[in-house]
Amino acid sequence: MKIQYLPSAIALILGLFLSGCQQVAVTNLTPAQYPTNPSGTYTISMSAQPHDADALQETIQAYITIDGETYAMRESSLGDYIYDFDYKIPAGQDEASYYFHVNYETRMSKANPHSDPKEMNSGLYHLSLVNRYITSIDSERGPVGATIPVLGRGFTPYDRIYVGATEASTRYESGHAMTFTVPPLAPGQIYPVELRNEQGNLPIGHFRIDASSIKSSQSEIHLEMGESTIVVFKLDFDAPYGGLPISITTDVPSSVVMPEVMIPEGARTVSVPIQGSIPGEGTLFVEATGFDELQIPVSIQG
Repeated sequence: MKIQYLPSAIALILGLFLSGCQQVAVTNLTPAQYPTNPSGTYTISMSAQPHDADALQETIQAYITIDGETYAMRESSLGDYIYDFDYKIPAGQDEASYYFHVNYETRMSKANPHSDPKEMNSGLYHLSLVNRYITSIDSERGPVGATIPVLGRGFTPYDRIYVGATEASTRYESGHAMTFTVPPLAPGQIYPVELRNEQGNLPIGHFRIDASSIKSSQSEIHLEMGESTIVVFKLDFDAPYGGLPISITTDVPSSVVMPEVMIPEGARTVSVPIQGSIPGEGTLFVEATGFDELQIPVSIQG
């Protein structure tokens, strides 16, 4: 119901004058930014709660003045003292300004045998519509190489997802869906995740990286001097953006000859030639960021 009320400027001045002595606490419960919806209708909510024993809750009447027009608010199903108003923002408009107006009465007393009508106004608030936002991230934790879906609105092929300060391999699915591959970062930590493009950054949430494991085709290596073998290292997921460097070291460096190792981006395995040199016994230590260390016993016979 639309109501003719005090002109906006007069109401605001009156609200400022009265704000220091009111017996009802008014709190805006409406987000400053609202995701757009097909109906173009948005619920504005506030609470008007007595904080003085003399204020009569049953007499409270709540109104909203928005874009220069005043309307009655309805009691909300969300709880006591909460009032709602559904506002249809005009086509072509993506923001609105509003404030609340509350009427109430105070209880009678010997000194005042009649109830005393009161009124107050809130401060001025602003609401804006957003066409680009995140609704959910499919998972909040996972290992390096896992593919994580992100849902929202307003995505473009130019968007990139970052985990911490590291760009993740990002795939645009549609204006409402994207996926990213968890990059090789230290496990056991929680990283902020955000969507970036030239329009700015959009927070997605937080993601905890769990340690994964690297598998080997050989649990131990036995070679003669000058003999070679091929060891295949395998991941459970495709290697992330830029590939996955694998550090292979040994405590018998004079006994083993091997190249630098990298699992290419999108691959799950890499074959590594290992050659025996001078006799010795020790261990190969296989490490990669985000993965548990793998140890492989090695012996070279003369």
